[in-house]
This record gives sequence, structure tokens and C-alpha cells, in this order.
Amino acid sequence: MKVKTVLPLAFGALFLALPALAAPPEDTRPKIGSYLNKPILMEDSFAGQSITLVKENERYYVVRRIFGSGVPMIRCMKYETTLKSDYRIDFSGTTSQANEKFVLMVEDQEVALYLNGLKVVIVQPGSASAPELTNIMEGCPERANHRLR
Repeated sequence: MKVKTVLPLAFGALFLALPALAAPPEDTRPKIGSYLNKPILMEDSFAGQSITLVKENERYYVVRRIFGSGVPMIRCMKYETTLKSDYRIDFSGTTSQANEKFVLMVEDQEVALYLNGLKVVIVQPGSASAPELTNIMEGCPERANHRLR
């Protein structure tokens, strides 16, 4: 091949390869910390539940409330968490019914919650039906301050 044909082909190949060599797109997902103190409602077949991510002394915890029918709340628990990444927190505990392993993570632009590997239906924080809380432990009995592992 002549130099006159090789040079344009080389430039053409370089021009086509440039998008592949460019830096990967920036991750624009919100980080898990942006959900601090925002209740996330879990829809269930009873009165519902909520979890709220809180931070105390540089550690993350999750406060879980189980709502009652005819009473505001029947149970309140506080879980220690494991920060897996800027986008994921794991926590678990044992209730009288089962061992529960939760994953709270950011998927796309929303938060998602998994319980024992199954995705839980939730109301996104900040939506019209999500409550606003000023005191995360409000309404929780004192014994709820114990930490589940």
C-alpha cells in the first residue's frame, strides 16, 4: 500500500477509536449518605414499616419501625450496619420470626431495599407520601436503643 492511502486509513481508525479511549462517564447516582434521616416506607400486607439511615459518631445505623393497626408503632429496632461502598449498606438482625439480612443500595437514581435477597416495595424518600421526621427515635421505647447485630 502506498503512504497516501495508509495515512488516511490510520487517521480514520484513530478517529473511530477515540470514543472508546475517552474516560468513563461520571457516576451521577446519589451516594447512600444522601438518604440520612429520610424515612423510607416499606409497603407490606399489614400497617407498614419504615427504615431510616442515621449517623452517630461517624458510624451508620438503621432505625426500623414496624407500625401497628390502631397504635402508631408496635416495634422499633436499631441495627448496626456495614458500609460496603458509597452506594450500599448491609445490615441484619434476628427477630422472633426470622433471621433478616437487608441491603440498602442506590440503583440508578433511587434507593432500593432488599430483604433476604428479595426486593422490597418502598416509597421513595422525599415523595409526597413519605413522612418528615424531626427526631428519628421519636416514639421508640428506650429499649429500642439496643443494637442488633
